[in-house]
Amino acid sequence: MTLRAPDRHRATAHRHTAPDEADAVALRAAWEERRRELERQRRRSTPEGPRRPAGTPRPALAALRLGLKLTGLWKRGIANALHVRLRTLRLSLPGLPEAFEGYRVLHLADPHFDAAPDLPAAILESVAGLEVDLCVCTGDFRATDHGPFTEARVLEPLAALRRTVRAADGFLATLGNHDCADMVPELDRLGYDVLLNQSRRVRRGGAEILVTGVDDVHRFYTPAAAGALGALEPASFGLVL
Repeated sequence: MTLRAPDRHRATAHRHTAPDEADAVALRAAWEERRRELERQRRRSTPEGPRRPAGTPRPALAALRLGLKLTGLWKRGIANALHVRLRTLRLSLPGLPEAFEGYRVLHLADPHFDAAPDLPAAILESVAGLEVDLCVCTGDFRATDHGPFTEARVLEPLAALRRTVRAADGFLATLGNHDCADMVPELDRLGYDVLLNQSRRVRRGGAEILVTGVDDVHRFYTPAAAGALGALEPASFGLVL
């Protein structure tokens, strides 16, 4: 997507003081402890309180899959899933700092890389060679929604994305409801800045915008997500992942 300012009115950027290294380590440790606890519970944590797991029972999913294969609709569905297209949006946003006029953001959401053998290649082909200002990946990197992270088929395309896309201001990521805490060190290793209910400053020509990333609030909600959003000042311009 490309960001544009519709008028000359500009908001004053608010500068957040970045936590020091010790604080950052402590915050991540606290996040990991709480996130693993929520993953073990197998109940959805939401702003309205705990909820039963959503979704279709696994026996019903197996029966549906068998029926689709017997009718030939499975192959058609896979073909549709592999028809990946890059969609370009131009957004006119009040308050966007002048220095960010025309700022280009590549947003990759819900890739579920291991859902079909040829899906990673189709996704990577759709973005190959792109030059953008910022790349953001907003989770659901894997198909399963529970259990430890062991899927190399998810890491390989994420590494390839870093090689094939040029993003001047880097690669940010958040976790989706299918993702687990085990994935964070792997994303770190690949060069993704994982926002765990946190904000990052992006600066251009003396101006800045804040990019805030939160956990999936319908499955892994904690007050830290509300805190991350509540810390944003009305006078600042921000993007929320």
